[in-house]
Amino acid sequence: MNGKRNIFLIKLLFLLLMVSLFTSSQVLVYGDKADLRVLARVEVTGMLNDLKLPVYAHLQDGAGKDYALVIAPQAQLDQAGVVYRILDQDAGGVDYFILSMPSGDNRIPMSRLAKADVLLDEGKHFIIRSTFKQAEALAEAGFEIQWVDHTPMVIKAPPREPISSLATVTYDSVIASMMGQVTQSTVETYDKNLSGVNAVTIGGSSYTIATRNTTSGTPITKATQYVYEFMQGLGLTVSYHNWSLSGYTGRNVIGEKTGTTLPNEIVLITAHLDDMPSGSTAPGADDNASGSVGVMVSAQLLSAQQFARTVRFVFFTGEEQGLLGSAAYSDLVYGNGNNIVAVYNMDMISYDAIGLPYLRVHTRTSSNPGYSGDLAIANTLVDVVNAYSLSSVLSPIITSDGESRSDHASFWGNGYYGVLGIEDHINDITPYYHMTSDTITTLNLTYFTNYVKASVGTAAHLAVRDNGIPAPPVANFSASTTNPAVGGSVTFTDTSTNIPTSWSWTFAGGTPATSSVKNPVITYNTIGTYNVSLTAANAQGSDIETKVGYITVSTVPYCASQGATYTDEWIARVQVGSLDNASGAAGYTDFTGITVNLTGGNNANVTLTPGFGGSSYTEYWKIWIDYNGDHDFLDTGEEEFSGSGTSAVSGSFAVNTGVNITTRMRVSMK
Repeated sequence: MNGKRNIFLIKLLFLLLMVSLFTSSQVLVYGDKADLRVLARVEVTGMLNDLKLPVYAHLQDGAGKDYALVIAPQAQLDQAGVVYRILDQDAGGVDYFILSMPSGDNRIPMSRLAKADVLLDEGKHFIIRSTFKQAEALAEAGFEIQWVDHTPMVIKAPPREPISSLATVTYDSVIASMMGQVTQSTVETYDKNLSGVNAVTIGGSSYTIATRNTTSGTPITKATQYVYEFMQGLGLTVSYHNWSLSGYTGRNVIGEKTGTTLPNEIVLITAHLDDMPSGSTAPGADDNASGSVGVMVSAQLLSAQQFARTVRFVFFTGEEQGLLGSAAYSDLVYGNGNNIVAVYNMDMISYDAIGLPYLRVHTRTSSNPGYSGDLAIANTLVDVVNAYSLSSVLSPIITSDGESRSDHASFWGNGYYGVLGIEDHINDITPYYHMTSDTITTLNLTYFTNYVKASVGTAAHLAVRDNGIPAPPVANFSASTTNPAVGGSVTFTDTSTNIPTSWSWTFAGGTPATSSVKNPVITYNTIGTYNVSLTAANAQGSDIETKVGYITVSTVPYCASQGATYTDEWIARVQVGSLDNASGAAGYTDFTGITVNLTGGNNANVTLTPGFGGSSYTEYWKIWIDYNGDHDFLDTGEEEFSGSGTSAVSGSFAVNTGVNITTRMRVSMK
């Protein structure tokens, strides 16, 4: 009896030891039963959070039905009372990937999946059990891949206040000006810089970014350094986020502008910088230099303004290997308790072959608790398009299908609100996806530019421009004339907005060549076409406006003034203010080398003396001053004096106020 009891105790202890060992790896105790964890497709018929199960992905299949990927003991699935299908009987210690077809119903041949362990093909996605290297090879073949994180999704909303303000878009002239500064030339140049067309300066040396593949070594290091230095030059707080996952390493780049009144509410403006294929050449002009350009331009323009919320401009790597960089960063900010209120992710925003200005904004499905927040962000983009008169060139389509093929999905996984902004990849698919032929020559630059404009406006409204703090100036100016003659002067007038307090002018070909006064007067003595540049600044920052070829200096003559005969009568002496000039008999004499300073608002005394060869005559006099420097004397107020007499005529005239110019005075007698 005792002996049998001892044997029983030994067996029981051994059993408990075995359970303990397995529990630490892939066996879980559920109730009184130990079950291996399984991977299952679970149908979602109500709200996702009603499942009360560990969800690792939330998808919509080819038939439009919502389902969840759940990893749990089968007994737990049974007790939950859900409809499920087991995809893998042993989900311990393996990696799963979600594969998407990049082109709607144009299915990639199944032969490309011959070596993959396909667990589910539901018409829109493949669920595979795979190593990272095998999955990366499928990405090379044209699939879009998403790694299924080993941590279940956060289904409830993150701990923060409601974000109803995200959906409020009221026209803002400052934001309109920001959007107006997005030019096709800038968008094209930045894309060429990233896609290997242009050499760029990185770390003080010239370098051509021929590929941005995460595994490329030096090229991706240079590419991340390039955007780091770009944002550093804008005055943003810039940092690298180094990540390592399943044999891959990389670094994300983050530039931050701290908010003024709501600094703890954070808006992310994001794109993945890395690209495919994995060879030495991968331009990735559309995928995803285009989205990265959207982040660059947004950073450039938003950095010059003040916003209530903190804005982070983030470039991810590792996206093409399964959203690895964004997964690591999302986990980091979630673990740090960062209050991310919105994620606006741009991925492929430049291809439009059919000339229809459609773009897609993807949100989660309505069965996900995060749907309302996603929709608020999506509606912000739609409202920006309408409020800023872009509706004739852009047509946003909100697609609430839970599309998870880009970095926004990593933030969905932690319960954050976010959207994917992308070209119309359903009806107008780029044929150059993940190919070396994905070059800037394949892009629609007009569509691309308009998309970036809308994205800048969306980012600005999500961040909420702080109207309580004076914004940095938006520099601008006008000129009294843009076509002076040689020796003519031009008055430049500052028209900058947001109350600048200092000005720094540069005048090519002008005298003086620089000025720090608000409205300088510049003389041009040499024929040619010249640039003018103004930097306007105040306590909040500065802005520069350069007008190329703005001033054209020519030899445009004044109209002729010539006496037919001058033997009997001529102008003998002219006295105006401090000028006292005698002259001999002549039909016309040019005394433009002699100057007199006349002060606006003061009276200038005049004495005009005729000369006679014999008898005297009644002479009629006039004086004109070309106040606006347009080489005529026809403008209102330019005739300053008239008089008559047989001898010297005297009088005075009031010099025009508000004029500061070196110009011509003409005196005529007949």
